[in-house]
Amino acid sequence: MKRIIVAMLVAVLLLSLSACRSREAISAEEFSALMTEAGFTVENAIEMFDEVESGIAYFFIAIAGSEEFVIEFLQYETAAEARAVYGELMRILEEQIGNAATTEVNMPTFSRHTRRSTAQGRFGVVSRIENTVVFVHTDIENRDEVNAALDILGY
Repeated sequence: MKRIIVAMLVAVLLLSLSACRSREAISAEEFSALMTEAGFTVENAIEMFDEVESGIAYFFIAIAGSEEFVIEFLQYETAAEARAVYGELMRILEEQIGNAATTEVNMPTFSRHTRRSTAQGRFGVVSRIENTVVFVHTDIENRDEVNAALDILGY
């Protein structure tokens, strides 16, 4: 009986550790390839930023085939710049959606932070891994499709 309990505890521990595994940031090229393969239209939108002021290296957008939502991918020169933008995008998400139903995953050890918010018929996600950030803000009907796309990306 003791062996079964110990085996079950070990299994639960291993499963929980695998869920918290370190995630590596993807590059802009990987984002483009993964989203194109998933049926999105990907555009380089770096011209929207003043590179010198923002510290942004790449800015890509992936437009869903249904054109119902856009996933923004931002890659910065440093993780510090990405952290600052992540904080600003969290503030924007709270303003636009509120925080009635919010899920946060913060794993500072692994440089991964994610916030998902749902309220007033809207859904939004901001996620950061190392020096990259993804951002989505859309109608709640698109939540499953957004989450599936983010799963493909590892965010």
